[in-house]
Amino acid sequence: MYLHLRVDVHSETHKQMAIRTWLAVESRTSVSSYLGLVSWMYLHLGELMFTLGLEPSTVHSATES
Repeated sequence: MYLHLRVDVHSETHKQMAIRTWLAVESRTSVSSYLGLVSWMYLHLGELMFTLGLEPSTVHSATES
């Protein structure tokens, strides 16, 4: 009886470790995807502003007037 209970506790711990590992990987993947999206948006927003002639100095000067 004691040995059987001990095996169950060990397997439950293994399951919990597997779940925690999976959650950690998912979390890192989500953060990586989010940072990639932000980077992509920043790059393309800069290109769009340049194409429209809205460089940061132009935008800053327009708001001061």
